[in-house]
This record gives sequence, structure tokens and C-alpha cells, in this order.
Amino acid sequence: MSSHTPPTLHFNYDISCPFAYIASTRIRALATRTRTPLVYRPVLLGAIYRSTAAPQGASGSASDVFNAAKKTVASASMARTLKRYNIAYAPPPQHPRKTVDALRLLYVLGEEDREKVTHALFKAYWAGGRDVADKKVLLEIAGACGVVGLTEAVFADEGARRELSAATEEAISRGAFGVPGFWIQMAGVEGGGSLSMLGAERECF
Repeated sequence: MSSHTPPTLHFNYDISCPFAYIASTRIRALATRTRTPLVYRPVLLGAIYRSTAAPQGASGSASDVFNAAKKTVASASMARTLKRYNIAYAPPPQHPRKTVDALRLLYVLGEEDREKVTHALFKAYWAGGRDVADKKVLLEIAGACGVVGLTEAVFADEGARRELSAATEEAISRGAFGVPGFWIQMAGVEGGGSLSMLGAERECF
């Protein structure tokens, strides 16, 4: 095995995306198996949609503009994936919910806490029936993950706002049109791809 610096896997996601939720349940195992450092990099999906002039608009869901045939196929594909990986799924009646406060909260946290709270937020949104647009709910979720002492002031944290904006702009500059996004980075090599191909792509390095 070579002695070069291990590549880093950046995981871009927004809590409001069901496909990012599915990816979040598998990404850590993949990183562990391939001995790849993993960085959680939340991004604003609405801003990506706005930048790419997505037909559903900045506040819509990608499935809003699917035709009937595509909705049927996409729904069946998701159902198979959820069953295969035994992923709990009970989507909220109101979707998408605004997640900017949830994403800013994540950037206030260190890497270890960010990962824990990310998983808790995904579970709350997609399986727990909780409103992640509610600041009090967000603080409760963080507290349940062992992150204590936070107040609603974190949602106005300027550093977190800048980091979220920078991560989103970085994703857009790399050609992102949605989430989840995966980016493998090492000295002289950068590459993005779907989660299904990521393990093989990582082994090539």
C-alpha cells in the first residue's frame, strides 16, 4: 500500500432530500471499509436548484416535475432500496420543509457531533415525523445527541452561515445539480460520482 496521504471523501447533503437520507445510512460503512476519511458537508439544496434553474424552483422537490411514468419507476426503485437496506421511511405530510436552520446548526458543531446530529436530523425528518424547521425541535434533537448548552443564537451564527454558503458554492462550482453529492479528493486527483460506484472508484486510488 502506498504511503501517500489518504484521499478524503466529502459528502454533500440537505436534510430535506430522501435520497441523501438513504445515502447517509450507508456512507459511513463505505468510508470505513475503504479506509477513507469522511467529511460531512451540508449544502443548501434550494440554492443549488436556483443556480441550475431547476424546473421545480428553489423551494420545490425534484419529483414535482416527474411525469407519471418516471414517478412510478422512481417510487418503485426507492421502495426496493428502502427494503433492501432496511431503512425506516415515513415521509412528512408537508414536504419539503425549510432546513436552513438545521444546516446552520450543523456548521456550529465539530465533526464528530455534526455526524451524530446529521443522522438524528435525517431520522427525525424522514422517519420520526418531527418538524426540523422548528428551532426548538432542532435544539431538542441536538441535546438528545449529547450536544448541550446551545441556544437559538446558534441559528444566527455568522461563521456557520458563511461555511454553509461556501460549501454550497463549492458544490455548484463542481457541477452539482442536486444531492446527495460525493467528492473524492487527494493530491492531484478529484472526482465525483454516485454512491453505488463510489466504492469501486475509491479502490482505483
